Amino acid sequence: MLFWSFFALSGMQAQAILNNSKWFDGTTLYRATVTGNTVVLNGNSVYEKNVRLTLRKTEGPRGEYELASSDDDCLRVRGQQGWEVSCVNNQGMQLLAVRNQDGATVWTMVKTVDNLEDCLGQEQWAENQPTTSLTNSFLMNTAYLSHLGSEEIMQLKQKIEVEHRNSYPLSTIETFNLSLLQSELDFRRELSNEDYDDDYEPTEGAPVGNEILVTNEVEFLGALWSGTTVVVKAGVTLNLSRVLQNKDMFHTFGRLALGAYESKNYVVEGRSLAYEDGLVASEDIYDGPQLSLINMKDLTIRGESGAKIVVEPRYAFVFNLVGCENVVIENLTIGHTEGGYCEGGVIGVERSSDVYIRQCDLYGCGTYGLVAERSRMIRMSDSNIHDCTYGIMELQASRDVTFTRCDFFRNREFDLVGCIGCNNVTFSDCRFYANDSDASLFGLNQHIVLDGCEVWHPADKLGNVDYIMENGKATKWVSKGTDKMLKSRGCGPK
Repeated sequence: MLFWSFFALSGMQAQAILNNSKWFDGTTLYRATVTGNTVVLNGNSVYEKNVRLTLRKTEGPRGEYELASSDDDCLRVRGQQGWEVSCVNNQGMQLLAVRNQDGATVWTMVKTVDNLEDCLGQEQWAENQPTTSLTNSFLMNTAYLSHLGSEEIMQLKQKIEVEHRNSYPLSTIETFNLSLLQSELDFRRELSNEDYDDDYEPTEGAPVGNEILVTNEVEFLGALWSGTTVVVKAGVTLNLSRVLQNKDMFHTFGRLALGAYESKNYVVEGRSLAYEDGLVASEDIYDGPQLSLINMKDLTIRGESGAKIVVEPRYAFVFNLVGCENVVIENLTIGHTEGGYCEGGVIGVERSSDVYIRQCDLYGCGTYGLVAERSRMIRMSDSNIHDCTYGIMELQASRDVTFTRCDFFRNREFDLVGCIGCNNVTFSDCRFYANDSDASLFGLNQHIVLDGCEVWHPADKLGNVDYIMENGKATKWVSKGTDKMLKSRGCGPK
C-alpha cells in the first residue's frame, strides 16, 4: 500500500525519540522522558495540563514505536493501543505520525525547540494563511484541519494528488499531509453517521409542575434531574465549587465523579433519551472540577432576580452540557469567581440538541462565553457575553444556531467569533462593540447570516467577511476603535 511506502518514496530516515525532546501537535506541547524502550510524553496545552501519552519502542527497522497508553488516553490522538507511531527525519524536520492498521496517518507531531506560546503563535500564523499555499510547506495536524470545512479538505487533497499525477514524487510533508487529509475526511464521515430526528418538536424546558426552588449549592445539585425546573432564589449566588470539590458530599447524591473529559464516554447514542439516562458529574479539569450534565432531557435552570452561578477553577466550564436534549438556561448571571485570567469557558455544549439560553449574562474571565461542538438547535436570546479572554464563542461542526438580540462586548485576544464547519448560523439584532482582538472579529470557514446587527470594529480586523451574508434588515458597520461602549439596552437577566 502507499502508506507503507513512506520511507522508500520520500527518502525518510529512521529516527529515535531523544530524552527531553519536545513535540507539538497543534494544541499540546509534549516533553519526552525516555527510559529504556519506553517513552512518556508529558504535555501541556492552554486547556489541559499534565496530559500523558506512553509509547513503546518496537523491533522494526524504521524508527517505529507503538501506542502503549490505555485506550482512553490513546483516543487523545485518535489511536488505539498497539497502533504504530513512526518517528522520521527528513531534511532537518523531525516528526511523529500515529498510523492506523492500514498505515494511514491519523495524528502528527513535529519536534520543536520552542515554548508553548511560540508554538501556538506559529499555529495561528498558519491558520491565517491561504490553505492552498501550505500543502508542501507546513505539516498539517488535526487542530489545523478542525478550522477547515470538509469541502475545503477535499480540495486540498485533490490539489496534492493532481500536482503529482505522473510527475515528481511527493515530498515528506505532502506525503503525510495527503494521508492525514484522507483520515480527517474518514473521521468526519464516521461522526456524521449520527442520526437526528428533523421532525422533533422541542417543548422548551421541563414539564409544568416539576419546579424546585433552591437556595444553596447542595439543594441545587440535588435538584438536577431530567424533567425538572430548578429555580435559584432571588439574590442567591451559588458557588458550585463548594460542593463539586467535596467528593464525599457529592457522592451522597448518587452522582458521578469523573476524570477530565470522561463525560463523553457516558453519552447515550442510537436511541432517544429517557429520563433515567440523565447523569450529573463532577468532572475534574486541571485545577478543579466542573459541573457536567450528561444525557439530561427536558431540564430548565432558571434564576429569580439577581441570581448568580459561579465556579472557582480557572479551567472549568460553569455548565458543561454533554449529550443533552432540550435544556433551558435563563435569567442567570454566570461566570468564574476569579476576576483575572481564566482558561475555561462559561457554557460548553457538546453533542447536544435544543439548548436555549435566554436573558443571561455570561462573563469572563472565561476563555469563551459559549463553546459548542457537534450540536444542533442552539438558541441564545436577550443575553450578553462580555469580558472573555479568548473570544466570544467557538462553534464547531454544529448547525441551526441562532442569536437574537444579544450584545457581545469587551471580549479579547484571538478570533472572537469562531465558526468552523457549521451550517445555518444566524445573528439577528445583535451588537458587537468594544471588543479587542490580536486576530479578527470573525474567524469563519462557512457562511453565517447577519440580520439587522451592529458591528463596531476596526475594518482591518473584521476577518474573513466574505463568508458573511446579510438577510432581512441591513447590518450597521462602523469602523471604530475597540474602546467604543454602547448604551445598555437591557439584555441579560431581569
